[in-house]
Amino acid sequence: MQQRNWNGLIIIIFLLTLVSSGWLSSVHAQAETTTDQAPSERDKTSLGYLVTHNYALGAASNFNLFATNNYVQANSVDNARIAANHFQLNNWEKSIGWNQQVDGMDSHMLVVNQLADDSNTLSTRLATDQTAGVFAAEADDTKSLTNTAGQAIKPDALSSVTDFADNGISSFEDAAKQLSDLSDFYNSPEQLKATFSSDFLNIKDIPESEISGGQGIDTTITDSGQHQLLVVNIPVTEAKQLRKNYTDITINIDYITKEKTEPVVILNFPKLTDTLEFYSSNDTVNVTYGPEGDQTQIKDKNHLLLNFDRLSTLGFNNKFVGSVMAPNTDVTIHNLNTNITALAAKNIAVDSSVNTDGAQGVFNPTDFSDPKNAADNTEETKKVNATARWKGASGDQSSLSFDQPAVLDTQFGYYDATDYYVSWQGYKNAKLYVSGDNQKTWRLLKNSQQPAVSGEGVFDSTTNGTAFYPSRGIAIVQSVADGRITFSTATTRTIDFALATDNPGTSGVTKLWSSNITYNLAPFKLSVPTQVAFDQITSANASDLTVVPKVAPQVMAVNASHVPYQLSVKGDASVAEPKTADQNVFLGSNQFTYQDDGLVALMTDAKQLLSVTPTASDAADSYNTRLRAAALNETTSNLNGFQL
Repeated sequence: MQQRNWNGLIIIIFLLTLVSSGWLSSVHAQAETTTDQAPSERDKTSLGYLVTHNYALGAASNFNLFATNNYVQANSVDNARIAANHFQLNNWEKSIGWNQQVDGMDSHMLVVNQLADDSNTLSTRLATDQTAGVFAAEADDTKSLTNTAGQAIKPDALSSVTDFADNGISSFEDAAKQLSDLSDFYNSPEQLKATFSSDFLNIKDIPESEISGGQGIDTTITDSGQHQLLVVNIPVTEAKQLRKNYTDITINIDYITKEKTEPVVILNFPKLTDTLEFYSSNDTVNVTYGPEGDQTQIKDKNHLLLNFDRLSTLGFNNKFVGSVMAPNTDVTIHNLNTNITALAAKNIAVDSSVNTDGAQGVFNPTDFSDPKNAADNTEETKKVNATARWKGASGDQSSLSFDQPAVLDTQFGYYDATDYYVSWQGYKNAKLYVSGDNQKTWRLLKNSQQPAVSGEGVFDSTTNGTAFYPSRGIAIVQSVADGRITFSTATTRTIDFALATDNPGTSGVTKLWSSNITYNLAPFKLSVPTQVAFDQITSANASDLTVVPKVAPQVMAVNASHVPYQLSVKGDASVAEPKTADQNVFLGSNQFTYQDDGLVALMTDAKQLLSVTPTASDAADSYNTRLRAAALNETTSNLNGFQL
């Protein structure tokens, strides 16, 4: 018999079960409040006024790193606004990045009194293409820096920086005094009660009898109302009192409350004066809230402020446990595996390349600026509060609230779900809509607690029993290259929310309020051959010819998302030569056999599969069982044993 190369097609069909479930996720947002009170009623530079008018930390409110004295940076810092009395960089041409411009926030990414006069500092690159409005200085003789294009950036005057001008701050000396006064402000029950309403503010003192060395802090605070601001005074005098068994810092506070939106929590340490180091990966500052037995962790570090009024030295390694105000403290940041939110201190040294949460990370809660929460509550406001909640693999619950578009750094898999709670006021006839396809379509979230005209509304998915799964219902993208077809899913997904009187997708309808949340998704990728060539004869006689693939086809998969899927193996009655149907060697679409060569246990029942016409479902079920558990990281599997 003349030898010929027979080429058949085996098409591997991929079925991904990404079924959308329920409505879409949750948001936390707050619209702008009404206008400021008249200057005659309150001094606009008083702390009480500033804290309730968008400056919770005074001039430092919208900075990620704020040093009233010396700031030293060893490497590049990404996505950060930095202010420092004396700025020094210890490596050549390292950069400062600020890539999250936000409406209403000043554009200057670096604000200084003066720069260190050395070549490394003067080589600092600002990661921008701008040449103005990004660098400002107090000292008149401050030299220029450069942008990423090598263009000179001359410093603007300190008075041009909104953060300083609005606070009546004309020097870093003034800023240092203000930060110290603010630390005292949050330590003062009298000043807090004069600023915030009793419905909003909850102050609790941990008794000194509960403080002792080797135990850490583990306490439960029960709220009789629904207070959104919790201030906890912790009277430790030595760092060892915060260390459980004198090793790991352990601060656990359970806040039992009916409040469903994520609260703002301030932890005061008014008597702690020595050195505090967060160097262990087991160091914990864990504040949870919610009903008893159903606590949710406050994940947003910009909702958790640690106020160290008298601490001398503070060090961070591994984790950044919460936003920090420490007006008299030397702070050192080593290698971090988390982002920085906000840090305002006397001296700051950053020893490694770090990232921040940018505009999303600053400590400036919009609830503070809501007139409803003020002690002299006389103004009406438009307001949206919302919180996304999810449960991790360990069973712990976490939450995220935000005032502007935000990114959730937790990686979601196929079985990970979120719930959300959204409430609003001041939006008459408004309804809440959600979009999961980049605002192409919008869907109304049904709401049983939405008065028609009052402008108030509430949506709570936990009462509806409908959770949202970010990794489901997403598009599959396919690409073909080098004889392989690859199926993959996106690694991020943005969910948009809007208040409107009608569907926001309708022409002429204006969004009264909108925001979004972006989820990070665990990867899924599957790569299979587009064609399997049976190009090697293994036996031939007058009545029979057997051909097999010379090179075993391979399936490569990544399934960190734990997506349930199936692979189907099917024969196709087409060959390279001959091309007419009556000459085709195939007798049907599945006329091939599978020989188990022991290298890969592709099929579960080898005896059955040695017979003719194995079905596609046989192959899919058995291979799916084998592949699903093994593909968290990229794996390659050979499809051995096919023959015609």
